[in-house]
Amino acid sequence: MKTASRLLLALLAALLCLASVSCTYGGGDDTGAQTTESTAADTAISDTTKAPEPEPEGFSVPTKLLKDGKLLWEYTYSPDGKKMTKTVYTEESPITYTTVFDDNGKPLYTEWVIVINSERSEIWRDEYDEFDGDGRITLERRYCEGDIQNAFAYTYDAEGRMETQTTRNVQQKNTIYRLLYDERGTHVGTRYSKYNGEAGYYHPQKTCTYDEDGRILTEVSDTLNITHEYKVQKSKVLSEKITMKSGEFSISYYTKNTYVDGLLSLCETYYEDVLTEETHYEKTDYQHYLDAVNWIHRERLP
Repeated sequence: MKTASRLLLALLAALLCLASVSCTYGGGDDTGAQTTESTAADTAISDTTKAPEPEPEGFSVPTKLLKDGKLLWEYTYSPDGKKMTKTVYTEESPITYTTVFDDNGKPLYTEWVIVINSERSEIWRDEYDEFDGDGRITLERRYCEGDIQNAFAYTYDAEGRMETQTTRNVQQKNTIYRLLYDERGTHVGTRYSKYNGEAGYYHPQKTCTYDEDGRILTEVSDTLNITHEYKVQKSKVLSEKITMKSGEFSISYYTKNTYVDGLLSLCETYYEDVLTEETHYEKTDYQHYLDAVNWIHRERLP
């Protein structure tokens, strides 16, 4: 049983890596890594600070996530559109990430406090310093107690997808990560290159197939095969069954979606017909709230 549990955790971890949706909450420790490519995380990238305007149609953004009835994440949004908080409930103490926006909805910074062994605390802060002409973040700096820890520089392709992330650490050494996409725009792998010529895949490269509406049916890599089965009504996914296989071991789970006024209201995750997770959503009139949620969830490569 312990072996099966370890395999399950490994499979879930692999899925998260393939999907690239996890987030690193502390500072990176990319020691000894530097690249010879020209994009540097500490150089100016753009003088443009255009930000997306709030849109009145409304968007679904998470309000809270429960796992086995226990609150894991919780979000709050200020009615004036200038502040968003995400609280992550850990065994030691909750961590609240506060993102502050200017009057145009452009993110200024995210700040959080980490308590260490119930004895001391550290104030962390991500500052969003530079943007391109479409309002995308191109330079982000991470601080701990006022001291720079990492800088992250980003470039985007013609379709608006993140193309590269350059991570610079306190030793002024860089690593460049290049995100790879297939013809449908799905992230299918990440390559890295370091100062000493070392290169390889940070995320295993995968191949995807799709249905006629563009939904992913299969994801295949060297270590993991994933299949997706959908129940759809009026172009909305009511449920999705996901099966992960690695060698002789496999596991399946499925999600069930509930919509209110056409917007996602609740997403429930079931393993063997037992509800394990539920994410609640709410409608907001501010697009940048959704953008900020996606950015916080995005994985910062080390």
